[in-house]
Amino acid sequence: MSLIWFTVWSSVVHGAIMAVQSFGVGMDGMSHYGHLLGDVPALFVVAAALAFFTPRGEKAR
Repeated sequence: MSLIWFTVWSSVVHGAIMAVQSFGVGMDGMSHYGHLLGDVPALFVVAAALAFFTPRGEKAR
């Protein structure tokens, strides 16, 4: 497993965790719903782009 694939999967997991946590209220009493609209989609787009452009199979060798 390469560093790029680690980045893909860590971005997906991080985005999923942020999505769940964005529905809660933080310790400061503020809602973090804005992360659901901006940061979470950005993480998923980066993960998808990296996965799409990473060579696989014989091209990767």
